[in-house]
Amino acid sequence: MIASSIFWPSSRTPMTTSSEIEVALRSSRTRTTVPSRISRTIGSSASDRAFHASQVFHWMYSRLRTDLQEMTDLPAALRRELAERFRVGWPEVKEVRRSSDGSKKYVLVLEDGGEIEAVYMLYGERVTLCLSSQIGCPLACVFCLTGTMGQVRNLTPGEILGQIAVMARDNALAGTSYRVVFMGMGEPLLNVDAVMRAFRVMIDRKGFRLSPRRVTLSTAGLVPGI
Repeated sequence: MIASSIFWPSSRTPMTTSSEIEVALRSSRTRTTVPSRISRTIGSSASDRAFHASQVFHWMYSRLRTDLQEMTDLPAALRRELAERFRVGWPEVKEVRRSSDGSKKYVLVLEDGGEIEAVYMLYGERVTLCLSSQIGCPLACVFCLTGTMGQVRNLTPGEILGQIAVMARDNALAGTSYRVVFMGMGEPLLNVDAVMRAFRVMIDRKGFRLSPRRVTLSTAGLVPGI
């Protein structure tokens, strides 16, 4: 699935995280990523492949669409072929717990069955999305319930971005101004590569289009990461 989701082939075997689309489109390095694999079905020239991959990226992260058939600026034949080989999906919403002030806590289920929490927070007219970076956490801070779980695994860039996509779509945030904080499950600096890849999609003009100043990373104090 290209999903922040995650881009998966139809066999449901993970290929790579969708946030690597952005990296591949803006990098001259050769790597096996979603765009390079899609390029076998997109056009005959490198410029066509990059252009169509950019369109898919924009539909996913800016327009929050998961149905390849709705990506109407792609050629119809290409949409059909991509739909046969790939699927796009966000994490599944298992539960939404609502607060009296309008804030919401989301329990999300990932592709492998792992569960994370993300929070849509309101403070007056200000909207902030609180994201998780890991399932569990190895730091075991005595004040933190997540620390009692231990670390299960790091989240992928796509799974981090999927939390934004779910909350943005559920709360009609596309095209609006909001903030993002990494203050959910996990220690972001123990998963810094995935966090930074997700960050680049957050601020991309074809992605979530957030100002870098509106993204905050909170740490328990991991000195090497700082």
